[in-house]
Amino acid sequence: MKISACVLLLVSVAVFSGLTAVSQGGEPSVAQGKDASPSDIAASSQDISRWVEQLDSDQFDQRERAQAKLTAAGSPAMPEIAAAARTASLESSTRAINILLTWSEGNDRRLAVAALEQLASMKNRPIESARAAEVLAEVRELAALEAVVSLGGSYQVNPQLRGVISFVPTVNYQIIIGSKWRGGLESLQLLESIPHTAVVSFYAPPLDDDALDCLQNLPQLGRVELYGTRFSKEAIEELPRKLPNVKEIDIRPSAAFLGIRGDGGQNAHVVDVVPDSAAAKGGIRKEDVITHIAGKEVKDFAALTAMISQYQPGETVELTIVRRGGDQELQTMELPVTLAQWGPTSNDTLPELRKMNLERR
Repeated sequence: MKISACVLLLVSVAVFSGLTAVSQGGEPSVAQGKDASPSDIAASSQDISRWVEQLDSDQFDQRERAQAKLTAAGSPAMPEIAAAARTASLESSTRAINILLTWSEGNDRRLAVAALEQLASMKNRPIESARAAEVLAEVRELAALEAVVSLGGSYQVNPQLRGVISFVPTVNYQIIIGSKWRGGLESLQLLESIPHTAVVSFYAPPLDDDALDCLQNLPQLGRVELYGTRFSKEAIEELPRKLPNVKEIDIRPSAAFLGIRGDGGQNAHVVDVVPDSAAAKGGIRKEDVITHIAGKEVKDFAALTAMISQYQPGETVELTIVRRGGDQELQTMELPVTLAQWGPTSNDTLPELRKMNLERR
């Protein structure tokens, strides 16, 4: 079982520490204990082979030190640790399994994926193998999310989908591919490693029609947003046929972003203002009612959305608002607002990776 080459190549590589202290015995030093984190030491292939042999030493302290050093060595020790876990003595294989378990729960996603792949393929360890297979897809998903961000995309956790009610707690993602995307067409394959994608948003990305093919293998996809894209009319018209399970396809001619939320009533009533958005910077407040844009009447929130999408990010428009003052009197105000662009940054924290929850022996 192997992760796709795309994910392996794009997930951030752990940066190994530089010079390390050398102990009196002539070996790279490492913090004592089994919980030393990978990359704490730089180890040669000879060091790694020696430490693997010491996992079966007659001396308990030497076995403990060898396990700690191998744990800290990280990726360079993977081949020999995987081999020891499969074929070595009971003592050595158990310690090798424990090293793989520790790696699988670490912060280095790439190392965690590699460790889980090894654990999942071990026929001589059916309990560990079954549990690793469960967790592996989750780690791959988190690794792919991090890769999307590294390529200029972003994500939000648990986006709200209109008309969709779920009674089963789950984590879903909105994947945002905007104007700063530098992964090209090929890197959109990362989305296939994020099966909990519920929304895909293309906000003026530097992509053509072929990018829409990445939407076809997302089992939980419920909404697609196409704002200011250069996709052809023909490609967009094909989407309902290609994506029969998608509930919403929202198409706007531009990616201009105001930054307010409405209540869907009979006017453009502002129920919330997104912090640091164009609306917030322009002086719009919660409970305002937007009545006109550039002198044109705004009938409701849907009309407001359509009118904003006729402008481009960076343009300044004059909004007429009605605000209730401190004396409860209504005040009419003209506010110039410079529109921003859709495409929030990834300010959500990734869910904590589930642990293997297997007893170390």
